[in-house]
Amino acid sequence: MELVTNNGGRVETDSLRVALKFGKQHKDVLESIRELTTAENSAVLRMFTETTYLNEQNKKQPMFTMNRDGFSLLVMGFTGKKALQFKLDFISAFGQMEEQLKQLQFNPGVNFNLPTTLPAALRQLAEKYESEEKLISQNNTLLIQQEGLKIQNQAQAKALIESASKVEFHDKVLDTPDLFTISTIAAELGFRSPSALNTYLNTKGVLKRVGGVWLLTANFVGMGYTGPKTHTHTDKSGVQHSTILTCWTQKGREFIHRFYSANPPGGSVRVLKPFINTPPKGGKSAVLQ
Repeated sequence: MELVTNNGGRVETDSLRVALKFGKQHKDVLESIRELTTAENSAVLRMFTETTYLNEQNKKQPMFTMNRDGFSLLVMGFTGKKALQFKLDFISAFGQMEEQLKQLQFNPGVNFNLPTTLPAALRQLAEKYESEEKLISQNNTLLIQQEGLKIQNQAQAKALIESASKVEFHDKVLDTPDLFTISTIAAELGFRSPSALNTYLNTKGVLKRVGGVWLLTANFVGMGYTGPKTHTHTDKSGVQHSTILTCWTQKGREFIHRFYSANPPGGSVRVLKPFINTPPKGGKSAVLQ
């Protein structure tokens, strides 16, 4: 049996509950309450409310409801071995219900007319907390997903940068006043790609591929046509790798232009005289042969 109820935010018990708990006749409890209310003390009258209930024969019978103060005043004279414990039980029930109502007052969305007993109020409060916990859990899940997407995007961006570096690093090596990339010379001659120019020079016996690097063949070594350039890149594991590129000097660039003019694709190879960049008499530049 619930000792107290919530009546629209007012914590109450009634004469029936008191009679049952203390093992008294209900009529005797009613008589005690009427004796208290006959004094016509306004403070006492506010503690008790006369009402009715339906008995087992479905007939209306008189009953009083009371707040904590009214209960305390009523049972003040009750005695017996268990009377003290019964009083403490009621006082504890009043305190628990009042505390729950105090907590619910901080939640405007709760309908205070719904819970009429302490278990109902506790269930309502528990449901409120469960709803808040669920919302917090959903927010945490969303934050975790967002962090995962952020990490994934960072990894994809890093992979794209590394991929672009690997695919285009030959073309990204900047030309210097002394060295030219094969990309620059291929564009000057109208080749569709640097690889096409390298392949052309390979078929004409100028270049050979050794360990993934294009090198001059023996006939053209030592003429100052090429110079090495090192390209360094870092993979996704943070390990640095170096690649040696064959770049062309100004002299080598002029040689390729002369060689291509003398040896168009598909024709036989015409051997060129070595180019010597020495001005002739009169101060004019040497004519490319």
